[in-house]
Amino acid sequence: MGWQQPPSCFSSSPPAGRHAPTSRPGFRCRASWSSSFCYSLRPRSSWCWARSGSSRGGCDTIAALAAAVEARDENTRGHNLRVAELAVKIGRAMELPNDTLRTLARAGLLHDVGKIGIPDSILSKPGPLDPQEWVVIKRHPELGQAILSRVDRLRREAEIVIAHHERLDGSGYPRGLRGDQIPLEARILAVADTYDVLVSDRPYRKAFDKERGFRILREECGTHLWEPAVRALFRSLGENWDDKPATQTLAA
Repeated sequence: MGWQQPPSCFSSSPPAGRHAPTSRPGFRCRASWSSSFCYSLRPRSSWCWARSGSSRGGCDTIAALAAAVEARDENTRGHNLRVAELAVKIGRAMELPNDTLRTLARAGLLHDVGKIGIPDSILSKPGPLDPQEWVVIKRHPELGQAILSRVDRLRREAEIVIAHHERLDGSGYPRGLRGDQIPLEARILAVADTYDVLVSDRPYRKAFDKERGFRILREECGTHLWEPAVRALFRSLGENWDDKPATQTLAA
C-alpha cells in the first residue's frame, strides 16, 4: 500500500487563556512550556500520523509522554519531533503502508522516553562520557521499553524503541542485534536519529553542517545503518546520493 495524505489535525493554537487539556489525571501538561509543546505537535505531519487511529486518551498519553521527554532534557529540545518527522519522510519515500507510518511517528516521538530515568549530570554533561556514564546512558532504550510496554496500544512502539540504538553489524546496544534481527522501523529510526544528532548542537560539540552529515551517513551504511533507509532519507530531503561520497571522519 502506498502513502496517503496524513489525517487532519487539531487546531495549531490553544484557546485564549487556556493550556493544552488532556483527559487523564497524572498525564496533564501543566507547565506552560509543556502545554505549548502539546499544541506545537498538532499541526506537524508526524503528529497527524501518530494520533491517527488512536482514541483521544491514546493521543493524550502520547503527547504527554513526548512533552515529558522534551522537558527532561533541554539540550536536545525538539530532537524527538524532528526524528519523528524524518522517520515519516523516510517511510513515505520507501512507500511503506500507513500503519507503518503511524508506528514510525509514535516511535519517533517517544524513542528517548527512557531518558526520563537518566540523571541530569549525564544528560547535560558538556564533555565526553566516561565508561561508567556510558553504562548508565545505554540503559535508556530498555527504560523506554519498560515505560511504553505498560501502555497496551504502544507495545509495538516499545519494541522499536528498545532497538533504535542497535546496529547492523551487532555493535549496537542493548542486545547486540544484527541485520534483520532489528525491526524495520528501528532501522529507519536509527537513520533519522543519527542524522538529527549529526546536524544539531549537542552539549559536547557543535552541529556538523548538512554536507558532512550526509557523508557520515554514507560512511556508516552497511555496517551501522541500513542503506535503503539512508537512500530514502536522501531522496526525501532532495539530496543526490552520488554527490555525497563517504567521509573517513566519523562523528563521536
